[in-house]
Amino acid sequence: MSNTFTGGVFPDYSELKRKTPVTPADPESVTLRIPDGYSTRVRGGETVFIGTVLADGDGAALLSGISGTVSLSGGFVTVKNDYLGRLSPALHPAEKRISEMSGDELRDALHVMGVPTPSVPSKKPTECIIADCCEPDTGTVSAAATVFDRAEAVAGGLRIFMKLTGTAKGYLAVPRHMHACADELSGHADGRLVKIKTVSDKYPQHEPHMLVSALFNLEINPLTDTGKAGYPVIPAEICAAAFDALAKGIPYTSSYITVSGIGKTSGVYSVPFGTEIKRLPALCGSADGGIVFTGGEMTAKEVSDGEYTSPGVFAVSVAAEKAPEKPEAHECTDCGRCAAVCPVRLLPSLIYGCRDTGKAAKLGAEYCISCGCCDRVCPAGIELRAAISEMKKEMKKEVTA
Repeated sequence: MSNTFTGGVFPDYSELKRKTPVTPADPESVTLRIPDGYSTRVRGGETVFIGTVLADGDGAALLSGISGTVSLSGGFVTVKNDYLGRLSPALHPAEKRISEMSGDELRDALHVMGVPTPSVPSKKPTECIIADCCEPDTGTVSAAATVFDRAEAVAGGLRIFMKLTGTAKGYLAVPRHMHACADELSGHADGRLVKIKTVSDKYPQHEPHMLVSALFNLEINPLTDTGKAGYPVIPAEICAAAFDALAKGIPYTSSYITVSGIGKTSGVYSVPFGTEIKRLPALCGSADGGIVFTGGEMTAKEVSDGEYTSPGVFAVSVAAEKAPEKPEAHECTDCGRCAAVCPVRLLPSLIYGCRDTGKAAKLGAEYCISCGCCDRVCPAGIELRAAISEMKKEMKKEVTA
């Protein structure tokens, strides 16, 4: 029996049965928000290359994923594509063998290549590092494509993060339905320090707290970063990016995104960060028109103008121009299905019925991870996730007021 966690649902997952080509997307421009506290490293009119540092701060450096000309406006940096695909001359593999680099050297090298590093405990050792090879939603194959295309890099990146944090154990967490991906990784796991662990097919198995629960039967407060608790969970994509950065000198400037649209079957595309999301389906061959969404079946969210790809955007889809009307929601029947599937053991129907934030807080609304399991099983058609998310926003406003 696969390792599992409490709650969750069993949706129909898509899976790549074999290695599928990942198609590069080449946008007209990329626009990236300059994070708070970062300093801009380029000027308007300047020519930049793939991997050029656009802004820098305490986190990973902000890099350009295309070559072209810079413009700056209102906290954003835009690069207009010259379609030459020129690489920054500053890019190169690590000068030392990775095994010979200290933790600080690894962290600095990853920083300049745009690769984020995990949060770790300050006063106790890290128990292990977990490479998350689970799909973040249904109908997406981005994680599977990463493993098929870059299995060596995923396992190699896990070892880099183990070295960086001084951790002796690493796990490649793969859902049961992605057995072909586990086979792909098997040649890169020694079974001693790095092991493949099969976990449940349930959603949201990808969520870090659910992975820790499934692997170790350990529950961590949903408001506490699993890394701070000693169990950093790192997406397979980030692991692969770390290996490619140090071993090959490839910067982390793009991600694999499952794109599906009108008149075109789903495909996986390597998309530079900062690509306008609404233009992505057409860029990948979909018919024009329609409503654009990010996320999969469980987390779909309609996209507004001026939204751009970034780490964490894993799927983009297009629906018909006129979305089907949702059935009218009925009164809660107190069936308890939402409570049964909630992975953090909340009582969504009771939180939904609260008329003030004080009662919602007492019921633990702040612990909601917005996975949408409650919406999926509600026979009354109540949009519980949206209601609780709004309640959380109100609670946050009251705290900061």
